[in-house]
Amino acid sequence: WFDTVLKEMDNSSPSIRYEATKASGEFANARVVPILIERLGDDDREVQLAAIGSLGRIGGTAPMNVLRRLASSKDDVVREAAEAGYGEYRTHISFMDQVAKTYSWNDHAQLKFQQTLKDALDPKGILSPGKQGIWPARYRQGG
Repeated sequence: WFDTVLKEMDNSSPSIRYEATKASGEFANARVVPILIERLGDDDREVQLAAIGSLGRIGGTAPMNVLRRLASSKDDVVREAAEAGYGEYRTHISFMDQVAKTYSWNDHAQLKFQQTLKDALDPKGILSPGKQGIWPARYRQGG
């Protein structure tokens, strides 16, 4: 399967490139990392987001360095995807705060609700602080 998936990552159809790029992260094979890095520059934003997710699943030094650089770059893939109406469900930990900020309806009502629950259920903020962009009160600005 691996070679088929690699081949389809260069398919002319964006939907096939997306599926292949997404699937490539499941192999956790270092051979796919350079191709995933290329897919970060794909014309299709969904393919770019799939590449981010796959790099995060593969892990390791090189993919994490690329993700850190991307997270601090001016090219805001997550913001642009949110503006186009896409909501991220899962992402690499480097992007969790950024993704949480894209759910901004009604002055970030969802995040405020989640923070209220977090503070009530985990008042010391010891269970997965920052997971999905939900920080305990002691880590939030002004907290």
